Amino acid sequence: MGCDIAQDTFAFCLRDQSKVVCQGEVSNSKKAIQAWLKELKQIYHVDLSSVIFCLEHTGIYGMILMRTLYTRSLIVCVEGASNIKLSLGLQRGKNDRVDARRIAEYAMRYTDRLKQWKPKREVLKDYSS
Repeated sequence: MGCDIAQDTFAFCLRDQSKVVCQGEVSNSKKAIQAWLKELKQIYHVDLSSVIFCLEHTGIYGMILMRTLYTRSLIVCVEGASNIKLSLGLQRGKNDRVDARRIAEYAMRYTDRLKQWKPKREVLKDYSS
């Protein structure tokens, strides 16, 4: 699953080896994300535990999604935008849906290199502010 995060929304694209399974846009709020995950399970019959959720590092904008997925024990990987951009070569066209698809392609191609994201421990988080 590739997720392109913005301040108020995020675009997503779920792929398997041969095709796009589903794609769309979700409000970047905890309630909307929980409803979206429920929809993925019920409508698309997605086994969420087998999905790798990959997103670009966008600072605080991705934290709601990252923490919501993490609290459900789902796999979250956060990659630098330059890693994704450079890995796919010269690309034309840019919008959130296209970016989400490219992130999904990157995650499929480099699954063995992805590192699972975990939040900082609370003790460390207090000192980093």
